[in-house]
Amino acid sequence: MQGDVPAARQLGDLHYDRGDYPEAMQEWSTHSTDAQCVHNVAHLYEWGLGVEQSAAEALRMYKKAASLGFSGRKRATAAEADASPYGGLASGLAGARLAVSEALREVAGAVVSHHS
Repeated sequence: MQGDVPAARQLGDLHYDRGDYPEAMQEWSTHSTDAQCVHNVAHLYEWGLGVEQSAAEALRMYKKAASLGFSGRKRATAAEADASPYGGLASGLAGARLAVSEALREVAGAVVSHHS
């Protein structure tokens, strides 16, 4: 069910900000054609927030968000927010590219380790 995407985004954001990551996932994952919701789900997989951490799933979701036209800002973990001079927000595309690059390195490392 797609429903009201902006309301679901906001409700997901509220759950995320409160640390209720499973509820944020539930809100965002129901909107699989919304670039921001898909990007937010990717972030949860990237950091293992409310879901099992999965670089491969994060990468898949980041790619999907990009294909849907994602051009916003990357979510930040609390540690990133504390360390960031920008209040926890990396630049949108640069942040997404960095996350994808890190995920690719993790996947490549896992493949090399598996074949060693």
